[in-house]
Amino acid sequence: MEQLQTGTLAGFKDYLCAVGYSSGSVQMLWSCTRAFFDYREQVPANVMPADILSFYEDLQVRPSLRGEGGLSGKMVDHYLYSLRVFFDWQQAVGLVMAHPMSGLQLRRLGSGQRLPLSVAEVTALFGAARHEREHAALHLLYSCGLRRSEAVLLEPGDVWPERGVLYVRRGKGARRRVVPLASRASASLGAYLRWLAVWVPGGSPRLLVGSRSQGMTGDRLCGLVKALGKRAELKTVVTPHRLRHSIATHLLARGMSLEQVRDFLGHRHADTTQIYAHPQNVGL
Repeated sequence: MEQLQTGTLAGFKDYLCAVGYSSGSVQMLWSCTRAFFDYREQVPANVMPADILSFYEDLQVRPSLRGEGGLSGKMVDHYLYSLRVFFDWQQAVGLVMAHPMSGLQLRRLGSGQRLPLSVAEVTALFGAARHEREHAALHLLYSCGLRRSEAVLLEPGDVWPERGVLYVRRGKGARRRVVPLASRASASLGAYLRWLAVWVPGGSPRLLVGSRSQGMTGDRLCGLVKALGKRAELKTVVTPHRLRHSIATHLLARGMSLEQVRDFLGHRHADTTQIYAHPQNVGL
Protein backbone atom coordinates (compact mmCIF):
# COMPACT_ATOMS: atom_id res chain seq x y z
CA MET A 1 0.00 0.00 0.00
CA GLU A 2 2.68 2.46 1.03
CA GLN A 3 4.79 1.75 -2.07
CA LEU A 4 1.76 2.15 -4.31
CA GLN A 5 0.85 5.49 -2.73
CA THR A 6 4.45 6.72 -2.92
CA GLY A 7 4.70 5.87 -6.63
CA THR A 8 1.31 7.32 -7.46
CA LEU A 9 1.96 10.53 -5.54
CA ALA A 10 5.37 10.90 -7.21
CA GLY A 11 3.61 10.62 -10.57
CA PHE A 12 1.10 13.23 -9.42
CA LYS A 13 3.92 15.61 -8.53
CA ASP A 14 5.48 15.11 -11.98
CA TYR A 15 2.09 15.82 -13.58
CA LEU A 16 1.66 19.06 -11.61
CA CYS A 17 5.10 20.25 -12.69
CA ALA A 18 4.38 19.35 -16.32
CA VAL A 19 1.13 21.36 -16.51
CA GLY A 20 2.72 24.49 -15.08
CA TYR A 21 2.02 24.75 -11.35
CA SER A 22 4.53 26.81 -9.38
CA SER A 23 6.86 24.92 -7.05
CA GLY A 24 4.99 26.07 -3.95
CA SER A 25 1.65 24.94 -5.32
CA VAL A 26 3.09 21.57 -6.39
CA GLN A 27 4.19 20.91 -2.84
CA MET A 28 0.88 22.09 -1.37
CA LEU A 29 -1.25 19.98 -3.70
CA TRP A 30 0.95 16.93 -3.19
CA SER A 31 0.91 17.21 0.61
CA CYS A 32 -2.86 17.76 0.78
CA THR A 33 -3.45 14.70 -1.40
CA ARG A 34 -1.07 12.60 0.66
CA ALA A 35 -2.97 13.65 3.81
CA PHE A 36 -6.13 12.13 2.33
CA PHE A 37 -4.48 8.78 1.61
CA ASP A 38 -2.89 8.77 5.06
CA TYR A 39 -6.42 9.26 6.41
CA ARG A 40 -8.20 6.62 4.31
CA GLU A 41 -5.35 4.18 3.52
CA GLN A 42 -6.93 3.16 0.22
CA VAL A 43 -5.72 2.81 -3.34
CA PRO A 44 -7.14 5.53 -5.66
CA ALA A 45 -9.30 3.08 -7.63
CA ASN A 46 -11.20 2.11 -4.46
CA VAL A 47 -12.00 5.63 -3.26
CA MET A 48 -15.74 6.34 -3.14
CA PRO A 49 -17.70 9.61 -2.75
CA ALA A 50 -18.43 8.62 0.86
CA ASP A 51 -14.68 8.59 1.54
CA ILE A 52 -14.33 12.14 0.25
CA LEU A 53 -17.29 13.26 2.34
CA SER A 54 -15.84 11.63 5.46
CA PHE A 55 -12.51 13.39 4.88
CA TYR A 56 -14.29 16.73 4.32
CA GLU A 57 -16.10 16.36 7.64
CA ASP A 58 -12.86 15.39 9.40
CA LEU A 59 -11.07 18.46 8.03
CA GLN A 60 -13.64 20.74 9.64
CA VAL A 61 -12.78 19.45 13.12
CA ARG A 62 -9.08 18.78 12.53
CA PRO A 63 -6.76 20.97 14.66
CA SER A 64 -4.37 23.32 12.91
CA LEU A 65 -0.68 22.41 13.09
CA ARG A 66 0.36 26.06 12.89
CA GLY A 67 -1.55 27.53 15.79
CA GLU A 68 -4.58 27.22 17.99
CA GLY A 69 -7.98 26.29 16.63
CA GLY A 70 -8.94 24.32 13.55
CA LEU A 71 -8.12 24.55 9.87
CA SER A 72 -9.24 27.69 8.11
CA GLY A 73 -12.02 27.46 5.56
CA LYS A 74 -9.53 28.40 2.86
CA MET A 75 -7.25 25.52 3.88
CA VAL A 76 -10.15 23.04 3.75
CA ASP A 77 -10.87 24.30 0.24
CA HIS A 78 -7.22 23.63 -0.69
CA TYR A 79 -7.58 20.00 0.41
CA LEU A 80 -10.71 19.54 -1.68
CA TYR A 81 -9.17 21.20 -4.71
CA SER A 82 -6.08 19.01 -4.42
CA LEU A 83 -8.22 15.87 -4.48
CA ARG A 84 -10.19 17.14 -7.44
CA VAL A 85 -7.01 17.76 -9.43
CA PHE A 86 -5.60 14.39 -8.38
CA PHE A 87 -8.65 12.40 -9.47
CA ASP A 88 -9.01 14.46 -12.66
CA TRP A 89 -5.49 13.28 -13.51
CA GLN A 90 -6.18 9.69 -12.47
CA GLN A 91 -9.30 9.57 -14.62
CA ALA A 92 -7.57 11.21 -17.60
CA VAL A 93 -4.84 8.56 -17.65
CA GLY A 94 -7.34 5.74 -17.14
CA LEU A 95 -6.31 4.68 -13.64
CA VAL A 96 -9.77 5.21 -12.17
CA MET A 97 -13.03 4.57 -13.98
CA ALA A 98 -15.27 6.85 -11.91
CA HIS A 99 -14.37 10.22 -10.41
CA PRO A 100 -15.23 10.00 -6.69
CA MET A 101 -15.91 13.73 -6.49
CA SER A 102 -18.28 13.80 -9.44
CA GLY A 103 -21.71 14.89 -8.27
CA LEU A 104 -20.52 15.96 -4.82
CA GLN A 105 -21.51 19.52 -4.01
CA LEU A 106 -19.37 20.38 -1.01
CA ARG A 107 -19.70 23.90 0.28
CA ARG A 108 -16.58 26.01 -0.13
CA LEU A 109 -15.59 27.41 3.23
CA GLY A 110 -13.06 30.09 2.28
CA SER A 111 -14.12 33.71 2.65
CA GLY A 112 -14.06 36.51 0.12
CA GLN A 113 -14.90 34.40 -2.92
CA ARG A 114 -16.12 35.99 -6.11
CA LEU A 115 -18.46 33.29 -7.32
CA PRO A 116 -19.16 32.95 -11.04
CA LEU A 117 -22.44 33.65 -12.75
CA SER A 118 -24.51 30.64 -13.70
CA VAL A 119 -25.08 29.83 -17.37
CA ALA A 120 -28.68 31.01 -16.99
CA GLU A 121 -27.50 34.36 -15.61
CA VAL A 122 -25.05 34.81 -18.49
CA THR A 123 -27.83 33.99 -20.96
CA ALA A 124 -30.05 36.62 -19.34
CA LEU A 125 -27.22 39.14 -19.53
CA PHE A 126 -26.77 38.63 -23.27
CA GLY A 127 -30.54 38.81 -23.67
CA ALA A 128 -30.54 42.24 -22.05
CA ALA A 129 -28.00 43.66 -24.55
CA ARG A 130 -29.64 45.93 -27.14
CA HIS A 131 -26.76 47.46 -29.05
CA GLU A 132 -23.85 46.08 -31.08
CA ARG A 133 -21.46 47.69 -28.60
CA GLU A 134 -23.10 45.96 -25.63
CA HIS A 135 -23.02 42.58 -27.34
CA ALA A 136 -19.38 43.10 -28.32
CA ALA A 137 -18.36 44.07 -24.78
CA LEU A 138 -20.00 40.95 -23.34
CA HIS A 139 -18.32 38.69 -25.87
CA LEU A 140 -14.91 40.22 -25.18
CA LEU A 141 -15.26 39.77 -21.42
CA TYR A 142 -17.14 36.46 -21.32
CA SER A 143 -16.68 34.58 -24.60
CA CYS A 144 -13.03 35.66 -24.92
CA GLY A 145 -12.27 35.86 -21.18
CA LEU A 146 -10.38 39.14 -21.48
CA ARG A 147 -9.28 41.27 -18.56
CA ARG A 148 -10.82 44.73 -18.39
CA SER A 149 -7.48 46.34 -19.28
CA GLU A 150 -7.04 44.00 -22.26
CA ALA A 151 -10.50 44.78 -23.62
CA VAL A 152 -10.11 48.57 -23.55
CA LEU A 153 -6.66 48.43 -25.17
CA LEU A 154 -7.83 46.38 -28.16
CA GLU A 155 -7.62 47.98 -31.58
CA PRO A 156 -10.01 47.20 -34.46
CA GLY A 157 -7.20 45.42 -36.29
CA ASP A 158 -6.73 43.01 -33.39
CA VAL A 159 -10.03 41.27 -34.17
CA TRP A 160 -10.34 38.94 -37.16
CA PRO A 161 -13.91 37.56 -37.21
CA GLU A 162 -13.41 35.91 -40.60
CA ARG A 163 -10.47 33.93 -39.21
CA GLY A 164 -12.11 33.32 -35.86
CA VAL A 165 -9.29 34.80 -33.78
CA LEU A 166 -8.54 37.80 -31.60
CA TYR A 167 -5.04 39.04 -30.74
CA VAL A 168 -4.19 40.29 -27.26
CA ARG A 169 -1.02 42.26 -27.88
CA ARG A 170 -0.70 43.86 -24.45
CA GLY A 171 -1.72 41.33 -21.83
CA LYS A 172 -0.69 41.25 -18.19
CA GLY A 173 3.08 41.01 -17.81
CA ALA A 174 3.50 42.09 -21.46
CA ARG A 175 2.43 38.60 -22.58
CA ARG A 176 0.70 38.17 -25.93
CA ARG A 177 -1.78 35.49 -26.84
CA VAL A 178 -4.23 34.45 -29.55
CA VAL A 179 -7.80 33.90 -28.39
CA PRO A 180 -10.13 31.71 -30.49
CA LEU A 181 -13.54 33.17 -31.31
CA ALA A 182 -16.65 31.02 -31.11
CA SER A 183 -19.13 31.45 -33.97
CA ARG A 184 -21.46 33.74 -32.03
CA ALA A 185 -18.59 35.90 -30.84
CA SER A 186 -17.25 36.16 -34.40
CA ALA A 187 -20.66 37.20 -35.74
CA SER A 188 -21.19 39.73 -32.97
CA LEU A 189 -17.75 41.31 -33.26
CA GLY A 190 -18.04 41.40 -37.04
CA ALA A 191 -21.33 43.30 -36.75
CA TYR A 192 -19.76 45.66 -34.24
CA LEU A 193 -16.79 46.38 -36.54
CA ARG A 194 -19.20 47.29 -39.34
CA TRP A 195 -21.09 49.60 -36.97
CA LEU A 196 -17.81 51.14 -35.78
CA ALA A 197 -16.73 51.92 -39.36
CA VAL A 198 -19.92 53.96 -39.79
CA TRP A 199 -19.83 55.57 -36.33
CA VAL A 200 -16.18 56.65 -36.64
CA PRO A 201 -15.66 57.18 -40.40
CA GLY A 202 -12.03 58.21 -40.03
CA GLY A 203 -11.14 55.07 -38.13
CA SER A 204 -10.92 54.50 -34.39
CA PRO A 205 -7.66 53.79 -32.54
CA ARG A 206 -9.62 51.68 -30.04
CA LEU A 207 -12.07 48.86 -30.61
CA LEU A 208 -14.45 49.81 -27.79
CA VAL A 209 -15.63 53.41 -27.97
CA GLY A 210 -18.00 55.51 -25.91
CA SER A 211 -20.85 57.74 -27.02
CA ARG A 212 -18.38 60.46 -28.10
CA SER A 213 -16.42 58.11 -30.36
CA GLN A 214 -13.48 58.09 -27.96
CA GLY A 215 -11.83 55.00 -26.53
CA MET A 216 -13.82 53.48 -23.67
CA THR A 217 -12.19 53.63 -20.25
CA GLY A 218 -12.08 50.73 -17.83
CA ASP A 219 -14.53 52.49 -15.53
CA ARG A 220 -16.93 53.04 -18.40
CA LEU A 221 -16.74 49.36 -19.32
CA CYS A 222 -17.48 48.44 -15.70
CA GLY A 223 -20.49 50.72 -15.74
CA LEU A 224 -21.75 49.17 -18.98
CA VAL A 225 -21.77 45.58 -17.70
CA LYS A 226 -23.14 46.63 -14.32
CA ALA A 227 -26.03 48.38 -16.09
CA LEU A 228 -26.66 45.28 -18.20
CA GLY A 229 -26.85 43.22 -15.02
CA LYS A 230 -29.52 45.52 -13.64
CA ARG A 231 -31.41 45.47 -16.94
CA ALA A 232 -31.32 41.67 -16.87
CA GLU A 233 -32.68 41.84 -13.28
CA LEU A 234 -29.82 39.80 -11.88
CA LYS A 235 -29.59 39.75 -8.11
CA THR A 236 -25.81 40.03 -8.15
CA VAL A 237 -23.46 42.77 -9.30
CA VAL A 238 -21.81 42.05 -12.66
CA THR A 239 -18.22 43.15 -13.25
CA PRO A 240 -15.73 42.50 -16.06
CA HIS A 241 -13.67 40.23 -13.81
CA ARG A 242 -16.74 38.26 -12.79
CA LEU A 243 -17.47 37.55 -16.45
CA ARG A 244 -13.89 36.36 -16.95
CA HIS A 245 -14.25 34.25 -13.82
CA SER A 246 -17.51 32.81 -15.15
CA ILE A 247 -16.25 31.68 -18.56
CA ALA A 248 -13.22 30.04 -16.95
CA THR A 249 -15.41 28.14 -14.49
CA HIS A 250 -17.84 27.09 -17.23
CA LEU A 251 -15.03 25.83 -19.47
CA LEU A 252 -13.56 23.77 -16.64
CA ALA A 253 -17.02 22.39 -15.83
CA ARG A 254 -17.43 21.35 -19.49
CA GLY A 255 -14.23 19.33 -19.32
CA MET A 256 -11.57 21.67 -20.70
CA SER A 257 -8.23 20.91 -19.06
CA LEU A 258 -6.71 23.28 -16.54
CA GLU A 259 -3.69 23.95 -18.76
CA GLN A 260 -5.96 24.82 -21.71
CA VAL A 261 -7.92 27.29 -19.58
CA ARG A 262 -4.62 28.66 -18.25
CA ASP A 263 -3.50 29.45 -21.81
CA PHE A 264 -6.94 30.82 -22.74
CA LEU A 265 -6.85 33.28 -19.82
CA GLY A 266 -3.20 34.22 -20.32
CA HIS A 267 -2.04 33.05 -16.89
CA ARG A 268 1.63 32.29 -16.29
CA HIS A 269 0.99 29.52 -13.75
CA ALA A 270 -1.79 26.96 -13.45
CA ASP A 271 -2.21 27.72 -9.74
CA THR A 272 -3.61 31.12 -10.71
CA THR A 273 -6.19 29.35 -12.85
CA GLN A 274 -7.19 27.03 -9.99
CA ILE A 275 -9.00 29.98 -8.37
CA TYR A 276 -11.68 29.55 -11.03
CA ALA A 277 -12.28 25.85 -10.37
CA HIS A 278 -15.60 25.95 -8.54
CA PRO A 279 -17.15 22.51 -7.98
CA GLN A 280 -20.65 23.81 -7.36
CA ASN A 281 -23.39 23.55 -9.94
CA VAL A 282 -23.08 26.31 -12.54
CA GLY A 283 -26.10 25.24 -14.54
CA LEU A 284 -24.42 23.22 -17.29
